[in-house]
Amino acid sequence: MRGKTEVEVLGAGESVPVEAAEREWVEELQTLIEDIPISICNVDIEGNITYVNKGFEEIFGYSREEVLGKNGLKLGIFPDQDLRRLAERTEARLKEKSSRRLEVQLKRKDGKGIWVEMEARVIKKSDVPVAFRLMSKDITERRQAEEALRELNVKYQQIIDNTWDIIFHI
Repeated sequence: MRGKTEVEVLGAGESVPVEAAEREWVEELQTLIEDIPISICNVDIEGNITYVNKGFEEIFGYSREEVLGKNGLKLGIFPDQDLRRLAERTEARLKEKSSRRLEVQLKRKDGKGIWVEMEARVIKKSDVPVAFRLMSKDITERRQAEEALRELNVKYQQIIDNTWDIIFHI
């Protein structure tokens, strides 16, 4: 190899060319992103979906093929009454540098309502917003458990209140 220097990474008892190690690392990261049980969805500034992982498919019930290139606001995932508020938040997000996390009720493809914790980040190139990355975690079971606990607390409070009424009447 005249005029070229081959750089190698040493590890696990063998040397691996850097290019191969980088390629392996990229594949590992791609697998991680695909298999993580969180929805990852990239949308361009117009709202068109450019990427979804398996987590998106599992949480929302849409296949990748059904959503790529489509406008995410027109899929029916977001309730109609929330679209205006979402547009306002999106505009505000473009002006901010930080991401925001919120809990919101959305709809799956089958129409079933689900609660998700969603975080939206602006993706910039040369300091110009070009896309959004939406990461969502299904928290439906947690929200249902919280609601059941609230209802139980109300029932127990009613029992306690009625018990005091009985004691004072005796």
